[in-house]
Amino acid sequence: MPTLPQMSKLTPQQIDRALNIGEKVVDLAVDVWRTRKKRVQEKPVRNKSQQFLRK
Repeated sequence: MPTLPQMSKLTPQQIDRALNIGEKVVDLAVDVWRTRKKRVQEKPVRNKSQQFLRK
């Protein structure tokens, strides 16, 4: 993490770009988490033995 004196040297464009990247990363993480949660709910229990065989 940059310290506050380093942060103040950033131009507004750099700050905007960093915030945009941060937002995209958060959106991506939320999407992945949601789809993973959905997948867990959709899977029937009887598929568990197949999962172990696949690993």
